[in-house]
Amino acid sequence: MCNAVRRLTQATATYSVISASNIPDEVGNNTCEAYNFIDNVTTNIFDWMDWIVARNLPLCEVENQKTRKIVKTKPICVRTLKTAMQHVAKRIGVALADEIGTSFGLMFDGWSNNTMHFVGIFAVFAKSTPSGDSLCQHLLAISPPEDGQTADVHIEYIKTILRVYHKKIAMVQFMVADNCSTNQSIASKLEIPMVGCASHRFNLAVKLYLAEYKDLVNQIQNLMIHLRHHKNASQLAKATNLRYVEFRDAVLTVSDVEDLVPRGNAHRRIKTLADRLKDLDSVCAKLQGEDRTLTEVRLLFDACLAKYPIMPRYLLPAADIMHSPTFESAVVKIQNNGRASELRVCIPGPIGASNQQPL
Repeated sequence: MCNAVRRLTQATATYSVISASNIPDEVGNNTCEAYNFIDNVTTNIFDWMDWIVARNLPLCEVENQKTRKIVKTKPICVRTLKTAMQHVAKRIGVALADEIGTSFGLMFDGWSNNTMHFVGIFAVFAKSTPSGDSLCQHLLAISPPEDGQTADVHIEYIKTILRVYHKKIAMVQFMVADNCSTNQSIASKLEIPMVGCASHRFNLAVKLYLAEYKDLVNQIQNLMIHLRHHKNASQLAKATNLRYVEFRDAVLTVSDVEDLVPRGNAHRRIKTLADRLKDLDSVCAKLQGEDRTLTEVRLLFDACLAKYPIMPRYLLPAADIMHSPTFESAVVKIQNNGRASELRVCIPGPIGASNQQPL
């Protein structure tokens, strides 16, 4: 092979741009993978795997005759695909365990699908790059707890997942989760500070704010229920496809619901509420930003507290719903270039700063 960089053609091999100058003099027993060569069989299996996973298809799809007919890649069986996926999962697990290191946080959440409840666990850690440290979040596991949804069951589930990656609870520096009692109990029993989900707190604060307008919300809901009836919906569709505030005048043309349309002061209050909800929705969108910091969350909450006096119950820096308010305040201070002495409360240990009792 000459010293010039060559692209190997499809006839000889499928991947890789390689220079002979990059090959060491002593090759030894290195495999082709060490020099970026990938054989056609491996490439074919990867293409099937990528397609099945990206499209969320069942594994048996690789043996479907119609699929094989329209797909250009060479056919494989389910057994081959499963073996390859298990091999890839093992290799990725080893690489991920090494990348996570010995100091990291855990972020987890649960959701239900019919009668099945799933819990997903992510590792959160800083990774050094030429431009500085960057935040990394990698999924460690997602599966349904087998013995219930109590704090003890979740703790055992977390420990089991950590053992897969050869990690210990002592390596976990913090947790990120919803502010529910189960998650707070987990944090208390593990003696790990917990950062509560800001969107969850904000959602509770908005619900508390909307409670003052319950009569208006019920009035609009009753109107919308009647507008969903086929006769009323078809009649309204001839005039507009907008929502209440924009289509109120058109609703008045539907005789069956005319008496249900808010009038006078009620309508003005609804318009004011709709404008405020637009502001609150913008805050909600900002809270869900991938690069949002605790300092920015604090600024957003402070702005809401100044404008909506009813929200302190959930948005104050030391709100009762928070598990580790001192920890969160210390992180905010550090992000604002606060004193290094504040770092001491960031070290995991018995949680004494919270006004929540272990459950």
